[in-house]
Amino acid sequence: MSRRSSTFASAALAFLMCLTAGTAAHAGWVLFDDFEGANPFNRGTLAIDPADPANRVYSANFSNTWARVNVGGNAIADGTVGTLFFQACVPAVGVDVSFGMTNNDSADTWSQYNGYTLYKLTGPDFRARDGGTERFLTTLDEGAWYDVWMVFDHSADHYDVYLEGPGLPSPQKMAENFGFRASPGSAAIDNIMVRTSSANNGTVLFDNVYFDTAGENITTPLAGDVIPEPASLSLLGLGLLGVLARRRRSR
Repeated sequence: MSRRSSTFASAALAFLMCLTAGTAAHAGWVLFDDFEGANPFNRGTLAIDPADPANRVYSANFSNTWARVNVGGNAIADGTVGTLFFQACVPAVGVDVSFGMTNNDSADTWSQYNGYTLYKLTGPDFRARDGGTERFLTTLDEGAWYDVWMVFDHSADHYDVYLEGPGLPSPQKMAENFGFRASPGSAAIDNIMVRTSSANNGTVLFDNVYFDTAGENITTPLAGDVIPEPASLSLLGLGLLGVLARRRRSR
């Protein structure tokens, strides 16, 4: 290998090491799902975004049951703080849908949530659970998309909620130090659960789910502060190796 090729290989290796080190530390947002591929949940459907026909979203269009997905490497470990970001839209009133996280791999009801937000009634209301009490936070605009941040403190077993959308041009703290409904103990918070009641006569749409397990992060991941998923890094590495191989063959 020439010194030129060696220098290129060294630079490529250093670049990949920097990327993978950043991923291991979760120093920024990591995309969990944008619903452009397969449905990660066991229930509900993927639907066309009413505001953007080119975009697909997750639709919680079921009644009196649950949907759940394990978040894998995005789990919030005991003694740490992590942030869940997602977007939510209530196309029409008459819904009763909850969206949040649990440590329980077989959870199917509200009492097994750690922390969760609620979209319900004719407001539509935006609410959150504070331990044993459901608290009203604000009223949402029907058909509008909102950015939601849930900051889980797995050392103190409480969470905060931030909201941005119509009338809220920057993230506003809507809930502070709300207690977990179910204590996770030392187990990681590692499942997103969607729960609906029998009163749910419509759907709530969700999109662009991200995690930052390094702490509280009230930035917008859609603005570009995103770490590639491991699969993307692998493809990038293969691409760099391919470039190196072509350089060697051309000599």
